[in-house]
Amino acid sequence: VHGAHQFTSKEEAKRQRTIHLDGDVVQLKFGGLRDPSYHGEAFKRYAVNIHTNKAWDPENGFLAVMHYRRIPYGCGVWPSFWAMNSDKVWPGGGELDIME
Repeated sequence: VHGAHQFTSKEEAKRQRTIHLDGDVVQLKFGGLRDPSYHGEAFKRYAVNIHTNKAWDPENGFLAVMHYRRIPYGCGVWPSFWAMNSDKVWPGGGELDIME
């Protein structure tokens, strides 16, 4: 995993309180820090990783509509939302930056 994040499962995201559902509103938050798992590794911050049931096809286009109430900022925080290829492991399949 690249970067200073540790993607979590759905259950772990709920336990870490990095995701919250309230009706039709979804709140995604950055989580706490995970200690390095080996010498030289940076601390990782728990983060949400969302998967869809259907992959997007660049031949047909792509539309993402999002409304942000707040975006976190500050030292060590890099809010982002992107889509990755489902057929190849990053970086081989690239990514589509939606908000970064």
